[in-house]
Amino acid sequence: MIKAGVLAGTALFVSYGIAMADSGTSTHKLGGTLTMTNGMLRTSGLDGATIYNNSGKDVGTLKNILMSDSGGAPMAVASADGRMVSFPFSKLKFEKSDPKSTAKNPDYSVVYPGATTAKLKAMPKFHYNNGTSD
Repeated sequence: MIKAGVLAGTALFVSYGIAMADSGTSTHKLGGTLTMTNGMLRTSGLDGATIYNNSGKDVGTLKNILMSDSGGAPMAVASADGRMVSFPFSKLKFEKSDPKSTAKNPDYSVVYPGATTAKLKAMPKFHYNNGTSD
């Protein structure tokens, strides 16, 4: 069961090109603590990760990643001031938490460029039992 989860997580990152290094859009130091393993981010570290915008402001919390049974495009489920919303996982970027870091294994943060808490809260409310309908 664990092996299947690791393989699914690996497939998710590889197939969508998400296991990327510094995307270079933020100049602010962020608080993320995601780590790389074999050049890829660990999916276990994403649950509960803070989502920052490219100005370094905390705009929400990543709650889950949803995939179809066919491995289709994943959706991110996030909480913004307690409101659950979903959006395409591809909107998220992964950046060095400290852009000036020269560490061999720096920490990474989850970044949703251009996002604000208000923009996330304006998205349709998400319910696990019936998708995104209110």
